[in-house]
Amino acid sequence: MGKVAFVVLCSLAAAMALPAKVGRIMGGDVAAPGQFPFSASMQFDGYHYCSATILDEYTVITVANCVLTSFPTTMRVITGMNRITTGGEVHEVKTVVAHGRFAASLQYDIALLKLATPITFNELAQPVKLPTATTGSNEDVTLTGWGSTEYPGNIVDDLRYIDLKTMDYQKCNNRQSFQVFFNQICTLTKSGEGLCQGDAGAPLVAKDGSLVGIASWGTMCAVGDPDVYTSIYHFLDWIEENRV
Repeated sequence: MGKVAFVVLCSLAAAMALPAKVGRIMGGDVAAPGQFPFSASMQFDGYHYCSATILDEYTVITVANCVLTSFPTTMRVITGMNRITTGGEVHEVKTVVAHGRFAASLQYDIALLKLATPITFNELAQPVKLPTATTGSNEDVTLTGWGSTEYPGNIVDDLRYIDLKTMDYQKCNNRQSFQVFFNQICTLTKSGEGLCQGDAGAPLVAKDGSLVGIASWGTMCAVGDPDVYTSIYHFLDWIEENRV
């Protein structure tokens, strides 16, 4: 049987004609409280389905495949916690801005959520830094998320993280069933480490703590093929134009 390619989609977007969804961080460790204060959980009817990253007190960033632009009021964003069932600050979503070209190509898999109430910044909730340069190959990066740790499996309660290495997008393209573009980042360490269900939109940060990517798609689940992220650096102008 051939490999099954999947997009790191939330269940709400699963009907789109795209590769199948993914979710959890496999092979990672449990994060300490406040270790990654920029991480946020996107929830629907009280259940985590995607991750987001805090940009400022009213804005979080995620991938377009996680959002329903017609129904922002059905979503909630939880900030300032490590466990999705304990604590945190709940925010209703006022506006969703998905990239206008996402429907045509996964290379535009990015969206901003404007919150109805401001995020309270403290040791558990802080905005992330944005990158100032492109991300090359063989760079050290860290992925965080609440996705499941086995396939099939359930979303985990504790925030988890894993240290990964980036790889050249052209080499990544040669190993994937779907096209990989210059404005995407790939990671690959070894089989058993990477994305799975629930990690869509999860932040990928560089050693300096800047947000270099957000989880878009991969081959389920951590089977030894590269995972693919939207490169934040290539969308800095779009972010600034749409975060106001």
